[in-house]
Amino acid sequence: MAATVSLTIKKTTQLVVSSSSTFSLLPSAGVLTATDYNAGFYDVASILTVTGSSNATWGATIASNTATFGAPCASKPASQLLWGRTAVTRSTPMSTSAAPVFPLASNVATAGLSQSLYFRVQVGWTTDPPSACSIGISFTITAP
Repeated sequence: MAATVSLTIKKTTQLVVSSSSTFSLLPSAGVLTATDYNAGFYDVASILTVTGSSNATWGATIASNTATFGAPCASKPASQLLWGRTAVTRSTPMSTSAAPVFPLASNVATAGLSQSLYFRVQVGWTTDPPSACSIGISFTITAP
């Protein structure tokens, strides 16, 4: 007597962010300096690493949760947080619209593909008084 055993394997994805739920946007000096304000920006010292795994074709995106930073910096637009895949290319403005970290359909099944993300914050003498600013960002992985 023969039997047929069947197994259904569903699409499974995993996205791991290297940092805990809190990621510091501090400059390498630890504090903003006149040089940062004169340049109009500073580069964030920390690097965030995102690792995706999937048993199917997949992609991952990044987006801000809100259009502005939280109070007391509610007038600072999310777009003043810039990001990129290399230290040289950190020029993509953060937005509430999802932007690809890993382009969809260019990634086949993988046990772990990592991408470092680099950040830059735009600052101005008259627009950024002393305060503690924060903004939520979200990562989404999809396997259509």
